[in-house]
Amino acid sequence: HLEVANPDAVLHLFAAAHMIIVQEDTTPDLGATLTAIRRLGCAAGVAVNRSRSVEPLLPWLDQLDLLLVMAVEPGFGGQPFDDSVLAKVRRLHAERAATGGSWAIGLDGGISLDTIGRATAAGADFFAVGSAAFAGDPAAAMRTLRAAALAGSP
Repeated sequence: HLEVANPDAVLHLFAAAHMIIVQEDTTPDLGATLTAIRRLGCAAGVAVNRSRSVEPLLPWLDQLDLLLVMAVEPGFGGQPFDDSVLAKVRRLHAERAATGGSWAIGLDGGISLDTIGRATAAGADFFAVGSAAFAGDPAAAMRTLRAAALAGSP
């Protein structure tokens, strides 16, 4: 997940990655950036900050592998999950169902045992987990989080 101004200038540095995710608000020409990511042989993702609308991204969905919704403000870990982003997830889930899309809906920020079930129920199917995975035994934490996500799935 590249949280940088003008990610096009550094895409080549990440060509070995499976997926490159760019921020929609720092990408001057999203179409050109998505094309450049694909030319590198990578899957393409776009992240949207919690304070921004997903509506401008709807025309690009068929070119994405992942739309990542930020549930916190970028900058530092350990922030609480903002439940208001679940409305965006539900909107994206409805759009994907209506169009037959295959792109994933992700959430990043504040993912924990208390939030992952609600997020899955809203339609998220990809999670970037930070603090909750690294408090104690990471393998056990991931098993527990996965079980909670599956319990919340529709």
